Order: sequence, then C-alpha cells, then structure tokens
Amino acid sequence: MRRKRWLIALSVLALCVLALPAAGQAEVIESNIFFQTVWARATAAAEATPEAGAMDMGAVSAAYLTIANAGGVGVRLVSAESPAAEFVEIHEMRMVNEVMEMRPVEGGLDILPGGVLTLEPGGLHLMLLNLAEPLVAGEAIPLALTFAQLDRRGQPTDDTFTVHIGAPILQEAPEAVNFAFSLVWARPADEGGVSAAYLRVLNFGDDDTLVGASAEVAEVTEIHEMRMVNDVMEMRPVEGGIPLAFGEVAALEPGGLHVMLMDLLQSLEDGSAFALTLQFESGAQTVIGVPVYDRMMRQMSGM
Repeated sequence: MRRKRWLIALSVLALCVLALPAAGQAEVIESNIFFQTVWARATAAAEATPEAGAMDMGAVSAAYLTIANAGGVGVRLVSAESPAAEFVEIHEMRMVNEVMEMRPVEGGLDILPGGVLTLEPGGLHLMLLNLAEPLVAGEAIPLALTFAQLDRRGQPTDDTFTVHIGAPILQEAPEAVNFAFSLVWARPADEGGVSAAYLRVLNFGDDDTLVGASAEVAEVTEIHEMRMVNDVMEMRPVEGGIPLAFGEVAALEPGGLHVMLMDLLQSLEDGSAFALTLQFESGAQTVIGVPVYDRMMRQMSGM
C-alpha cells in the first residue's frame, strides 16, 4: 500500500511536467529528482578514537538511497563521487552459482518518468572505496550524483547534470517515512554565525505537517519564513508548521520558507555535509543529509 501511494504521487507530479522538452531543462529535471532513505554505513562510532593509520575494514563502506523521478524526462544515474572516498562506484550484490558476488554496474541505472530506483543492502549500492577517514555515526558525507538525460527512445544523451546530496552516517538502515526530498542544500557559514537550509518535501502519505527541525551543528534550529510586511522584508518563525497534503510538495527556498540555523557550533564549509532531523505533526521524523554549498552562486556561474 505504501509503495502504491508513492507511485501514485510520483505519477501525478510527472503528468504536470510531461510537456517540458528535455533540452535546456536540466534545472527543472533536477528539481523533480527526489531522494528518500539516504544513508551511509558507519565504520566508527562517535565515541571511538581509532589509532593513527589503523582503518581496518573502515577503508570501505557503502551508501544507500532511493531515487524517484517525478519529472517528465527519463534519466540515467551514470556516476557518483564524494570527498569522503577516493572512488565511488555503482555496485550490485547478487547470487551467481549459489555464490554471492559483488561487481560494478556497467552503463549506469535508468529511472523513467514516474519511476523509482532503490539502492539497498544486499543489492544495488554506491561502494565507497579508500575512505579518507572513518565514517562516524551521527555525521554526514556529501555525494555528487551525475545523471544523463534520456531521449524518447530511452537512450542517454550528452545532456548531463549533477545533483548534490548528503548522506547521514548511520549504523543501520533508517526507518522509511512517507516523505521524499529534492534540492537540499545549506549556505556555507562560519562558527558562531547563522546559515539556512533549503529543500523541497514531497508527501506521499497521509496529510501531515512539518513542525520542527534540529541539527547538532547549530545551537538553535527553527523553521522560518521571509515575507514582505508593509513594504519591509521580515523574517519570523513559522507558527503551526508547514502543512503537507498527500501528493503535495512544500518548497523551502531562498526568499521564503527555510530552516534557520543559528549560533553555529562549527563552521559549515563549502563541500561538506551535515545531518538534519525533521519532525512532523504525526510523530514521524527522519534524518536527511544536507550538502553545504551556495547553490545560487553556482547557478549564476553556470557550475
């Protein structure tokens, strides 16, 4: 039932943008690539202090996620990279002659309009090879996923785009919730300062409300809104949360709704990521990874 509602919500969104041509629509297509249950397997606990140079099995890990295409153009996941690992490869575990084997996936993975691709333990996954350092539970790593747009015949074109996401580092797979996310990012900022996180939230479950957020990187985390009042731009906390009906997308973006991060306990460096917990009125909560970069500046520079 849960997966059926998930596919119905995606199909409704996909129908809204089917008329858009593929060429020159990379930003529109990216905004309709949603992610759910993103995480990377921890190789060290937060309290652990590994001996210098002793990474043991921590030299490798894996990242898992569900990718949904709510747009009108098919895409192919062709590669991934992260500063957390020297190499990131799309791998698959499968039984061959009663022996479990793991091998790279050749050619990438397609996600058609309204389609869902799941990378999970025991199957498809992103292999993180030669880790720069152990992955500590409670933190997050940035991932850059490169997609190629597909033509009407389902063949990859030369039009590619990169989606920056964050993966919370966990000991085990998180519990799935009825929400998916796109265009997640936060502005770089210095320790002691302020920043803001932005995202789009798709609800494919019962009607709910986003009521709060928390992050270990900030002393205070609140949902805020910027709006014009008597010709003056004001920013204030959102009273009562952000309503989310089934199939709706709430957009938290510059100049409007956003997650305010105040009294930062550490600097948010460009190219890093942190974990953000979102709370809903129903009692559901989920941890997402937030990549740190200035999206608006990258758009202006054409990066």
